[in-house]
Amino acid sequence: MFGLVIQNRLVKTDFEQVDETHFIIELENASTITNLCVILTGDIEFPENTGGLIMIQWPPFDLDEWHYLGVITNDKPSSFFRLKGVITLKNGNTIEIGNSNSENEISARIGISIEPIDNIYNSDKTEFDLDINQALANTINENDVRKIALNVLTNLQNYASSFIQDTDYGPIIPGNVFDKWCTNLNTKITKDPTFLIKE
Repeated sequence: MFGLVIQNRLVKTDFEQVDETHFIIELENASTITNLCVILTGDIEFPENTGGLIMIQWPPFDLDEWHYLGVITNDKPSSFFRLKGVITLKNGNTIEIGNSNSENEISARIGISIEPIDNIYNSDKTEFDLDINQALANTINENDVRKIALNVLTNLQNYASSFIQDTDYGPIIPGNVFDKWCTNLNTKITKDPTFLIKE
């Protein structure tokens, strides 16, 4: 039913079915993974009006601490995720992830929980013991923030420079250009939330 695609690795489809609605797969040498994609293989679809919450778990696994990644449905049969930064676990330990040169050979688990569509899109994810804001905060480091800021500024500069007008007072950019840029940026983020952090 599910597949896991990781760059430079074979596709994995050996998800273990824990119970009727929960699936887990082990990720070896997980700290070196920068991007992964969870897919529906197409042989079995989700039951009607359901989809899957995708989560990741870092060791120690006995804490039963899962971090929300995203959603997969029959209408959205694949989801891409970027893993990078430092994760701080409830026990205080930290794990650096997304470093392709990492020598830490830690494993992780990807979990998929089949839930009603209404729960997936409309409910507070903390109902599933998933603190999204904390998970996101733990995966963003100073370099990520710097990269996003520079990419936003570069995007603005490239867009606005195409509207420069020469006047007697020197070059100007019409004020409505920034409104258009904000609208375009928002549309791009809606379509692909990761486009500002892609390598």
